Parts: sequence; structure tokens; C-alpha cells
Amino acid sequence: MNPNHRNTSLIPTFTGRLVDVLDLRPETIDIRDIAHALSQFCRFTGHSRFHYSVGQHSLLVSRIVPARFALHGLLHDASEAYLGDISRPLKHSDVMERYRELEFRTQQVINEKFGLPLHEPDEVKHADLVALSTEFRDVVNRQEEDLGLPPPHKDTIRKIQPEVVEDWFLARFMELTK
Repeated sequence: MNPNHRNTSLIPTFTGRLVDVLDLRPETIDIRDIAHALSQFCRFTGHSRFHYSVGQHSLLVSRIVPARFALHGLLHDASEAYLGDISRPLKHSDVMERYRELEFRTQQVINEKFGLPLHEPDEVKHADLVALSTEFRDVVNRQEEDLGLPPPHKDTIRKIQPEVVEDWFLARFMELTK
């Protein structure tokens, strides 16, 4: 690499693109990159009973939310495909304010790319919390009652291999965008 190269915010993606994470553009976004990356990132910074990915979480949210918000539910954490996943307590701390701004801008570009409203609907936020409650029950050693979360979903979360999650994520995307 050229030693004078100053752009240190470029990342290579699964599909071979170079994406500037500080200046993401709709034309550089590829659903295959999102599906692949989210299927690889383990939620709860890996502190789970089994590998449980952001992609699997996103699939769950897309199934919990009312049908008209399913695509938004599937893509609600898509910014993490480019920025990585950070634990919720750290992400919401004062030291991460600039990161949250970047995450918000990144998510807005992704929403624009896929024709979604720029702001996350309340129904998606609620489904995300139901998913979190379900994850506490099935994936991590934590109970939801002490955190003020809604009751968990009736279905039990099972271990799914990242490659399968990636395939299911892409299939769900195709189902919702056909």
C-alpha cells in the first residue's frame, strides 16, 4: 500500500469491494456483504451459550415485527455489517456518542439503499426488545424480568450455523423484496 495513502477508513468486504465506512454510499452496499458479515458476528460479545449471530437476531426480529415492517426488522442492525457489533452497555455510554452518530448515518444510507424509512419504526424497536428478552432466556444466562423488557417470544432460539444463517438471511431478503 502507498505509505502516503491517508484513507484509513476503507474496509474490504466479502464481495471484494472496498467500502469507506466513514463515508458509506448506497452504491457500495451489497446485501450479500450484509448477510455474510451479520452471520459471522456473535451477539453479546460472544458471551452466549452457542454462536448466536447478529444475522440470526435480525431474522428473529423480522419474524416478530408486523409483516409490513419485516424488511426494516431484517435490516435494523445492518450498519453492523460495516461497523462491527459493540456491546449494548458500551454503545450507549457517553464515550461512544460519536460512534452512535456514525452508526445512525450508516443505517440511514442502508435504509435509503433499500427504500426504507430513514428512522426505525417503533414496531421494530419493540420487536428488537422482544428478541432481546427471548435471547436472554435462550442464548445467555440472564433473565429479562430485572431489565424491564417485554415478555419473550413463544418460539425457542436454536443454534444455527453461520453459513445457514447467511443463506436464510438472503432468502428472507428476497422473499421481502420480490
